[in-house]
Amino acid sequence: MQHLTFSNLSTIGIEALTGEACAYSMRVLCDLNEDGCKLVADFFGLRMPYRPMPLDHRATETEIAAYKKAMDKFEAERAAMFHPQCNSTVDGKPAVASMMLSRDVMPALARFALFRAGYQYVAGPEDHVCYVAFNRDEGEGQHYLEMLLDGSASAIQDGHTRVYRNMAGAGGQPHVGSRNVHAFTGRVE
Repeated sequence: MQHLTFSNLSTIGIEALTGEACAYSMRVLCDLNEDGCKLVADFFGLRMPYRPMPLDHRATETEIAAYKKAMDKFEAERAAMFHPQCNSTVDGKPAVASMMLSRDVMPALARFALFRAGYQYVAGPEDHVCYVAFNRDEGEGQHYLEMLLDGSASAIQDGHTRVYRNMAGAGGQPHVGSRNVHAFTGRVE
C-alpha cells in the first residue's frame, strides 16, 4: 500500500516548488530528478533520450571520448525537452530538469505513476492529489477495497472518493510499459 499526496510527489521524482512562476496561476513549477523525467515523458507519450551506460575503469581513451560525446548528446536532447532545474535534489537524488505542470494534470499523473509502479487500485478524489494505492491481495488493501465497494466507507458516501482500476493487461491485451501493442500489426501504439 502506498500513499501519495501533493506534498510527497518527490517520491515519484517530482518536487512541486511554486505556483507563482506561472503568469496565469494555472501551473506549478516543479523540479524533476531522472525518475521524474522518465515518468513525465512516459505520461505524455514522449521519447525520453537514452542515457549512455557508464564506462568501467578499464575504458580506453577512444571509449571515453565516445562516451563524452554520447553524454553531450543525451544532455542536449534532455535540455530540448525540459528547462534547467531550480534546486539541487529531488527526494535525495540530483535534480536534472524543471517544468511547469498544470494543476489539472497532476491528479492523473499521480494515478499514472501509481499504476506504473504496479498497483491494481488507486482510491482518492478526482480533482486533487491525495491517493491510496493498493493491490487486491494485500491485507489492508483488501479491507479498504471491500469498504469502498460496499459503500460503508464514509469517504465514498459523500461522493468525493473514487476507486480507479489499473487496466494494463486487462483482458489479455499485451502491452510494453504503458503502451498497448496493436492487435493486428504488433506495433507498440
